[in-house]
Amino acid sequence: MNIKGLKICFIAGTLGVGGAERQLYIILSTLKKLGASISLISLTNGEYWEQPIKDLGIDYNTLKGRGNKATRLLKIITLLIKIKPAIVQSQHFYTNLYAGIASKFCGAISIGSSRSELRVEIMLNGFFGPVCYKVPKYIIANSQKSVKQAIVLGKKASRVFYLTNALDLQKFSPGNKAKSDKDNITLLAIGSLISLKRFDIFIDLVARLRLIYGERIKGQLIGNGVLGEQLRQLAINAGMQQDAFEFVSNTHAPETYMRDADFLIICSEYEGTPNVAIEAMASGLPVISTKVGNLPYFIKDGENGFFYDHSVEQLTEILTDLINNKEKAAVVSANARKTAEELFSTEALEKNLVLIYEQITRY
Repeated sequence: MNIKGLKICFIAGTLGVGGAERQLYIILSTLKKLGASISLISLTNGEYWEQPIKDLGIDYNTLKGRGNKATRLLKIITLLIKIKPAIVQSQHFYTNLYAGIASKFCGAISIGSSRSELRVEIMLNGFFGPVCYKVPKYIIANSQKSVKQAIVLGKKASRVFYLTNALDLQKFSPGNKAKSDKDNITLLAIGSLISLKRFDIFIDLVARLRLIYGERIKGQLIGNGVLGEQLRQLAINAGMQQDAFEFVSNTHAPETYMRDADFLIICSEYEGTPNVAIEAMASGLPVISTKVGNLPYFIKDGENGFFYDHSVEQLTEILTDLINNKEKAAVVSANARKTAEELFSTEALEKNLVLIYEQITRY
């Protein structure tokens, strides 16, 4: 299918620094390249990805963070009647509500989004959770686990699509690991500082490894969130000041930290396809993670990454083995980069998007 001229309007809840927002930018730029006619309605304004998206030449509209659900819905309906898209597509789970309902007023096809584990998203959105799942005609999920859950929950298989994340493989590439301080080890974790990410386990890990290897070990935690002060205090209580454990607010250039780090640690209880995992793999970082979301579909334990069982003891064991065996770590690093090249290129995204829109517009 040639999607040139296909009118698609996206609805985004936020354009701040985050995985879903980065993927939105990549999707919009890919669709623009393919010749689709793209509009965007953002619930907020003045955030990081707003200007880069405007620079793409996207028809940009914003609700400026104003209104309750009802007034936002009315404004979105008014904008969609004016835009006249063929497809209304939500980028965040909680904006599925607007895409599903508002699309009916302009005769468009609605597509919802699932960017974490679907059951968890439904639960976290309370009363509106089931509505956000049910009202869009189609669902696009970035994890195979969510695809399966959507079908179990009642969506027809023909109306659920898997679209994995993509990234710039030149931007995220292996750094020079043969640096003068190569005996020093930097453990990296990135994400919103919320309870589901379990960064308390990451802090415990760094503290334990410093007892074994001393000052060779350094932790870096990048992100903002409600647990920021609590996690900082946890690091201090574990005897780690800024030189041992560094807190960094959200960065627009995670690739710079990944090039200098040695391992990425994911301790989350739930995920979809975490951007940080595929970005780290593209950067040649071995990923050590809980077995969450879509990760088991592309990480082969012991080959291109590692899984652990949520216990800091096993996590410490895995890291100790890798720190003591640089050759093993190097093999995993090379395999991780190869996986990223095979699965997460923008070329693969182009093909998948075309296939999805072809199937949707066929009915």
